[in-house]
Amino acid sequence: ISDDPISKLLPVSNQGGFRYKGKNSAPELIVLYSSGHDIDWPDTLNKETGIYTYYGDNRAPGKELHDTPNKGNSILRGLFEAVLDKEKRSLIPPIFIFEKNPTEGSSRSVRFLGMAAPGDSKIEEVEQLVAIWKSKEGRRFQNYKAFFSVLDISIIERSFIDSKFMDDFAPKEWLLFKNKLDYRVLRAQPSIQHRSNNQQLPKTNEEWVLLLEIYKCFNGNPYRFEVFAGRILSLFDSRFQIT
Repeated sequence: ISDDPISKLLPVSNQGGFRYKGKNSAPELIVLYSSGHDIDWPDTLNKETGIYTYYGDNRAPGKELHDTPNKGNSILRGLFEAVLDKEKRSLIPPIFIFEKNPTEGSSRSVRFLGMAAPGDSKIEEVEQLVAIWKSKEGRRFQNYKAFFSVLDISIIERSFIDSKFMDDFAPKEWLLFKNKLDYRVLRAQPSIQHRSNNQQLPKTNEEWVLLLEIYKCFNGNPYRFEVFAGRILSLFDSRFQIT
């Protein structure tokens, strides 16, 4: 545990997915850390939109939504309440996001995903932080689902951290968020990549049978197949819609 790299970079503890410096009622710094491999709570960064989806720390039944050991959900609630209050927004602490990234010779390695702000201008206010129900072992419980914007900051100066996050040393993108609720989000368009014919063909007998059934169904009517393919695609990605 003492090999944890995050605690070497920032003044936070060396354990847990939700770490902070200061009091939970007024944190000076927040670190969100995720393994990225929890099926029930898939913390993920969408690099195209710059939106980071993070699930709170009430991940098992037995406690009330805000009654968590590290008070992570209470802090999340305070963050998103402050977003809409200009005076409170100025007190929102910097938020650093890390993800587990094991490398050869080190299971403790992490990847820095960016400095983030709670919410996003493209997400409705009522959807930026929502309490969702889950069930486990036959018991129901609630947890938060939160959205953060990873800001377009290429370099975070050490002086910003050493000065205890004074505005004089802060990245301008962070100040724009705090002062004007202006989200300058880091968005990265993927390069266009096409799979080869062999990569697109089925790998198992069951997949071949399914493909041949689809072919027989739409053989001679490719326009119907286009509608069919579009509907299938919309089930996998909500950004696509059939018009």
